[in-house]
Amino acid sequence: MPGGDKEVCSQSWTGVHDTPITLKNENVGAVTVSPSPDTNIVWPFSTPAGSFTVPGKSGSNPGTYTTTLVNTPGTSYGYATSGCHGDAHRTLTNPKTVIIT
Repeated sequence: MPGGDKEVCSQSWTGVHDTPITLKNENVGAVTVSPSPDTNIVWPFSTPAGSFTVPGKSGSNPGTYTTTLVNTPGTSYGYATSGCHGDAHRTLTNPKTVIIT
């Protein structure tokens, strides 16, 4: 199935170009998703064009945010997060890698 749910705090994941995906957040607090400060890493989402927030989970339901991947396959995509476990050690957990097929 194209698209599907992806864990926003995952180190990496693969998606299909030009398809909607739902980022889910199993953390209690919100997670901010933003372009990587590394200019060699390309923003993987066609919408929105910039940063957004995935809400924290409520009870047993994860927070979700639906977005669309860009229409160009490649391996140089990624994003940075703030609010995931381990983000204080950003060099170990960021950027998150997205492979678009």
